[in-house]
Parts: sequence; C-alpha cells; structure tokens
Amino acid sequence: MDDMNINQFEKDTLLFLIQDVLDALDDLEDLEDDEVFQVIYRKKDLSSEQFYRMLKLIEFCQDSISPFPFFSRKETEENGIRTIRIRSSDETGIFHTCYLEFIFIIGDDYVIIPETCGCRKENFDYTLPSVLSLDMYKIWLCISLHENTTIEFKDRVNSLLKMYVQSNFVEAWTHIGFIAETLTKEIYLKSYPNKTLTDTNNIKWNSLLKQLANDKNLADIEHYALLLDSLRPIRNDVIHNDYKPTSEDTELGLLSLDRLFKFYVQKYK
Repeated sequence: MDDMNINQFEKDTLLFLIQDVLDALDDLEDLEDDEVFQVIYRKKDLSSEQFYRMLKLIEFCQDSISPFPFFSRKETEENGIRTIRIRSSDETGIFHTCYLEFIFIIGDDYVIIPETCGCRKENFDYTLPSVLSLDMYKIWLCISLHENTTIEFKDRVNSLLKMYVQSNFVEAWTHIGFIAETLTKEIYLKSYPNKTLTDTNNIKWNSLLKQLANDKNLADIEHYALLLDSLRPIRNDVIHNDYKPTSEDTELGLLSLDRLFKFYVQKYK
C-alpha cells in the first residue's frame, strides 16, 4: 500500500470494477428483505493492491466528500478475518439517523457490503459504482498528499484538501502558500544549522529561495527550491491581487507539495 500509484491503476481495471458492481446490482430484485447487497471479489481476479485502493478511495469519499458530517472507521479481526467499517452519518435523530456505511471483509475472498439507512431504492442503488467512477486522478492526488505529509503539517493539509474537494480554491491556496513558505524555512534551517527561526523571519521568502537555489553546496536542493519558487507568484496574486485560482492552479499546488513532502521526508526524517 505504501507505494501505490494511480498510474498503475489501469483504466480497464476501473471499468471492470464498475461493471462488476453493476452486474451485482442487477440481482437486487432477487434479494430477500433480510439480505444485504454485497460484492465479492475473488483474490485471483482482484489483487490486494486494487482492493486496498478501493478501500482508501471510499474512506476518502466518506470522510471528505460525503454530505453526511460525521465520519467513523472501525476495524476488528476475528479468526483471521479483518472487518473494516467506514461510515458517514447525519446527526442522530429521535426516530432516524441517515447513514451510509461500507463494510470491507478481508478473508479467503474480498467482500464489500454497502449499507444505508433503509432508503435503498432512493439513495443507494448506484452509490458504489458512482464512487468508483469519480475522478480517480483527483482523489488519488489528495490521498497521496495526505499519506506523504509529515505529522506537523497534517492538520493544515487536511484543511487544504477539504477546501479543494469543496472547490474553495482561494482558501486552498492560502493553505498551499503557508505550507510552501513554512517548508522553505524548514529546509533553510536544516541546510544552515547556524541560522535561527528569527533569521528566516527577517528574510523575504524569495531571498531564502534564491540562496537555496544558488548554493553550490546544496545541489540536491536546487530543484526543490525552484519548485517552491514556482508556487510563490500564484500565492502572491491570490493574497494581494484578488486572483481567483482555478482547479488547475490548485492541482499544481497539490502536486508540488506532494513532491516536496516526499523529498523532505527522504532527506530530513
């Protein structure tokens, strides 16, 4: 799971998953009232990597995109069988709580059981294939950034991702700009141990970047200093010139931060 890359998740695999769910949905009319809809993937047909991709995709959607505000994830293991419940729900009411839950069972086969509050025909039938057919690139970009973020930046990145999926690109870029400038200071302080945080606060961001990019003793950092510098004009325009960033602007920021965090972890952690 650590090395999952959306570029390896081929288009035909995605189509296979969606078609498999749609085929299973055709059997809904044959279910008894006390039965639940489930999709079973044989391990010889679906790799572990692909199954865990689906789990992480649905976990992201439930936590960040679901219209229900409350998210929970519970994992148990019994007799060698793991069960993971990923649930989003509304506020608990006196008579009824709306919810959507996906149960992942990992044993001899892979099983996914989507459950909802009983409004199957109105709200549920095409939930799973709809989730699978979302823009995989954008979702996996968010997941990759979240996974590569160091602990001290987690809260800020989580806020950034929520702004991104809600298409609030101005707020997203305020987070991107803050993270990029803070990362610059962190890299600068680790590159020059004799410097202090006060020193970095008294030097303009572009000056810090120029020093990092032009120092011949820091050849491995030059590329990342230039990458950080490419984010600075958009950040400045958003903050000072009322520029309205686009989704493409924001994805540039997310991709850049993803690469920067990978570098930061490899070099300093």
